[in-house]
Amino acid sequence: SGLLWLASIPALHAGAPLVVDDSDVNAPHQWEIDAEADGFRNKGSVSEDGVLTVTTGLTPWLEGSLELGYEWERTRHVPGLVEKQEGLTDLELGLKVPLLDASKSPVGLALSSTVLFPTAAEGLGVDSTNANLLLIATRNWTPALSTDVNAGFNWALGSGSGEENASFVGVAVRWTVKDPVTLFAETYAWLPAHREGEAKQALRRGVAEQELDHAQL
Repeated sequence: SGLLWLASIPALHAGAPLVVDDSDVNAPHQWEIDAEADGFRNKGSVSEDGVLTVTTGLTPWLEGSLELGYEWERTRHVPGLVEKQEGLTDLELGLKVPLLDASKSPVGLALSSTVLFPTAAEGLGVDSTNANLLLIATRNWTPALSTDVNAGFNWALGSGSGEENASFVGVAVRWTVKDPVTLFAETYAWLPAHREGEAKQALRRGVAEQELDHAQL
C-alpha cells in the first residue's frame, strides 16, 4: 500500500549538504564545493561511499552543477561467501534558473532540472537515464531564518524503468546561528508513480553545508 518509512538521520559532521534546495543561485565565477562521506556496518555487510558536488554560476541567470561519487560494498551472505562491489556512482548534471529573488520579494522562486546518467558500476546506480524538474520556493523570515519548499517529478527515460518515475516533496528550515554555522532540519518524501516502486520519507537534522567560494578575477 506504499507506506512511508521514517528515518531520523543526524548529520554528525559539518558540511553535510541538504537534500532540499533553496532558490539562490551562485554568481558567475563563484564556486561551491561539497564533499560528503558516509559509512555503514552491520553483522553481514560493510559499505562506504563518498560524493563530490561542484556548483557554479554559468551566467547571472543560470547555475550549473556536477555530482559524482564512489561506493564500496562488502556483503557476507553465508559463512565463507563474500560479495564485493565497488566503483564510481552515476554522473549527475544540473541546471537552475531563478524566477524571483528572495531578497527582493516575499518569496524566492527557482526552477531546477538534473539529469542522472547510468555511468555507475553494475548494481550501484540506476538502470537508465533519469531526468527531473523541480520547483523551489524560499521564504526568508529574518536574515538568519529561512524555509525552503521543493516539489517536482522524476522520469526514467529508458524503456521498462517505470518504477523510477516518482514525485518529490521536501521542506527545510535553516537557522544561521553565527556565520558560517547554520543549523538545519529537513523532511522529504519520494513517492513513486508505479506500484512496484518503494515510497520513502526521511527526516534529517544537523549542521548545514559550509560553502567554499572562489571569486575568480
